Amino acid sequence: MPGTFRLSRALVLSLLFFCGTRLFLLFGFDAAQTDMNWIYDLIKPVYVAGQMVYRDVRYPYPPLAFVFSSLPFLGGTSYNLYRQAFHFEMFVLDLVCLAMLIHVLKTKLRLSAKRVAVGIFAYGALGLLMGHLIYERLDLTMVAILLWLALLFHEDGKPRILPYFVLAM
Repeated sequence: MPGTFRLSRALVLSLLFFCGTRLFLLFGFDAAQTDMNWIYDLIKPVYVAGQMVYRDVRYPYPPLAFVFSSLPFLGGTSYNLYRQAFHFEMFVLDLVCLAMLIHVLKTKLRLSAKRVAVGIFAYGALGLLMGHLIYERLDLTMVAILLWLALLFHEDGKPRILPYFVLAM
């Protein structure tokens, strides 16, 4: 019956499929083309030489992008540590996107658990098709932010200032 939601076998299988696709992307996939080395080289002087972004270092993206591309430096300044931390950061954002997708399918669209499972399966499969984009670039950050903003805009139909502020960043 549409609108009812319970943990079904299809839902568990789709979540396992999603986990399997992401484990492959994290540990079994090596992107042939990546922006990560370019971003790393661009912002490394900020953390190694104490230079100022936008003053000493030309960073072509808005400030929020700088924040997300800088977080992996907390794991260390070597390229390998940066890449691993960047992948972990994108994995966390991927989980955020999955949670928001489930929230929309379950509460906004009021789909059954079986149909939510189809959505999770599709999200996992599409991630495999875009493996070179998912954990190697900041694109997933924008997806997560845009999904969150869509939820904020849609929540009660009233205008809100926070989504406009985040879009400006």
